[in-house]
Amino acid sequence: MYCQFFVALFLSYYYCLTGFSAAAAIVPGNHTDKAALLQFMAGVTDDPFGVFQSWNNSNPFCDWTGISCRKQHPGRVIAIQLDSLSLSGAISTSISNLTFLQSLLLMNNSFSGSIPPDIGKLHRLQHLNLSRNSLTGVVPLSLTNCSELQTLGLYYNQLHGSIPSEIGSLMKLQELNFANNNLTGSMPSSLANISSLVKLNLLYNFIQGNIPENLGLFATNLSYLSLSGNELSGTIPPTLFNLSLIYLGFTVNQLHGSLPLDIGMTLPNLQTLLLSNNLFGGTLPASLANATGIRILDMSTNSIGGRVPPELGRLQDLVHLNLGSNKFQINDPDSWRLAKERMSIRDAASEMHAIREVYLKAGH
Repeated sequence: MYCQFFVALFLSYYYCLTGFSAAAAIVPGNHTDKAALLQFMAGVTDDPFGVFQSWNNSNPFCDWTGISCRKQHPGRVIAIQLDSLSLSGAISTSISNLTFLQSLLLMNNSFSGSIPPDIGKLHRLQHLNLSRNSLTGVVPLSLTNCSELQTLGLYYNQLHGSIPSEIGSLMKLQELNFANNNLTGSMPSSLANISSLVKLNLLYNFIQGNIPENLGLFATNLSYLSLSGNELSGTIPPTLFNLSLIYLGFTVNQLHGSLPLDIGMTLPNLQTLLLSNNLFGGTLPASLANATGIRILDMSTNSIGGRVPPELGRLQDLVHLNLGSNKFQINDPDSWRLAKERMSIRDAASEMHAIREVYLKAGH
């Protein structure tokens, strides 16, 4: 009994002298997280800014550049932020061993190769941004296992293949950005299941087919939708005009039909409307004047006819207007009151005091 007491007393005294506690002496995850980081560093072939100079045994790995650890669980990495550092190499599969990781931010570098499918094992991951690199291959299906994801950015890479339909299972996703890749196939209708989705950007890919009819039914929080520069066909689903959209971009596709006459009533918060280089017909709705926050309106290179609504002259925040290459009637001078107001922009009487660019070039 006395022997055990003195042993315990000695250990307590020893830890006080050395500055350690029994709990800190052995921290679960210390070894595995550090080893995973060292393997990640080994995959980097170029580090022009010397980011990894701090990644050595002289510093606790939680103090290494770009690394954040969890206070509640000492020695567990929760974030890697190494963006805009001109790093080259491959993303190591060892990342998947950082089981507490919540943020992986490697954008604006020169990483190449494919996205490690093992990232799908990171069930705590909330933010993944690998944008503006030189990544190839496909969007790993395993990413859909990261059920805590809130932001997913893979834009400006060289990814190909289709968007996994299982992506609709990421029910906490708020921002999805796959712009400027080589993605093909159709838009998964399962995207409509993500009710938390606020921003969807698939700009400049090779996506074909129709815009899912149900997209505006369930993704009711969507405020930013950019599908420009694809190969989409069909019409714009009517349900999209019931969303609280701020940005709507469908430029350079093969969409047809006409805009709803009440578009300015149903999209009152709209600031940017980009529909140029499509096959739209009908007329330009005068109700657009009710979307008083519009700053950019581009309907050029379509087959829209009728009069240019003079009501558009009430859009005081408008800075860019392009209606060129359409079928607008020019025989009625009153139809061009908007153009007249633009010509007298320096006149204090002009309502459209913010506009800087306007294009009304005759089309057909």
